[in-house]
Amino acid sequence: MLTKHDIIAEAERLKFADIGFTDAEPFTSQKEYLLAHQEEYGWAEAVGLGLLAGTDPKNILPNAKSIIVLLESYFEESFPIQMERHFGRCYLDDDRVTKDRLALKIKAFPEVSPG
Repeated sequence: MLTKHDIIAEAERLKFADIGFTDAEPFTSQKEYLLAHQEEYGWAEAVGLGLLAGTDPKNILPNAKSIIVLLESYFEESFPIQMERHFGRCYLDDDRVTKDRLALKIKAFPEVSPG
């Protein structure tokens, strides 16, 4: 049987910055926030990103009891201060296109199934 310790050890092996666990209850405060900020986030629903549906984990996994939260630290390196004026900054470290960093770590994290 896969234990909480096994899951934490795998997250550490893959060098995630942190790992946590929470229950699979709806994220009501996030839903309230999205509803109150439709002007900023309404476009996401319009293009098919189900942000509101995503505030209830059971919409994705109806039998879920808990959620594993993996954190990735995006800002680990920087230019020396005297060089910063010579380089632009990229504040979004995103490999959704190249799939050569975080995507590989997530794929390597084991799929956990009950029993």
